[in-house]
Amino acid sequence: MVREFGRVRGGRHTHGYYGSNASARVAWSRRGRWPSGGLDPKRRRASLLCVRVYTPATALMDRPPDFFMSTAGEYEPLAAPRVSWEKARLRDVVRDDHMLIEIEPGLAGQRFGLGSIEIVQLIISARHRGRTLYPISEWPLYVYVARIPDRAIIESLSFTREQIELIAWGTLFRTREEASDHAQRFQR
Repeated sequence: MVREFGRVRGGRHTHGYYGSNASARVAWSRRGRWPSGGLDPKRRRASLLCVRVYTPATALMDRPPDFFMSTAGEYEPLAAPRVSWEKARLRDVVRDDHMLIEIEPGLAGQRFGLGSIEIVQLIISARHRGRTLYPISEWPLYVYVARIPDRAIIESLSFTREQIELIAWGTLFRTREEASDHAQRFQR
């Protein structure tokens, strides 16, 4: 399985993907795997099809999680509690308190036409008027959860409605136990 972590330009992966079964520092390409650290062995220079890999999956986040997210009762693929880390503050034309998060475990991308790519970055926004993600002052917090088809958002830190896809309503919890209790209420 491949974890989505970077952008796609012109249909070619240019950087930021890594294989969860691969060791760190192994570069992947659509043509295969080159153990040369990302250099095309024939040309001895960086390949445009090459993907850089520098972080093993187990060291994705070296800090404690900011919160736990569950979409139990709303969206089954994200119902199990997800460890979540804040990555950046985003804005659109209406508000400036959207949050780019990274989740573990990721969301299977197959249902979105991404094949074996695992989605680990999502955008969340407070769902109720008067609530905000900066700072989170009341738990649990109810949020909209969106995926990021347009990776330009990651660089610009702003987006339009057309650049994201709303996939669920979710709930943020302070602890894993609270998120697990919430998810268990909706199990069949």
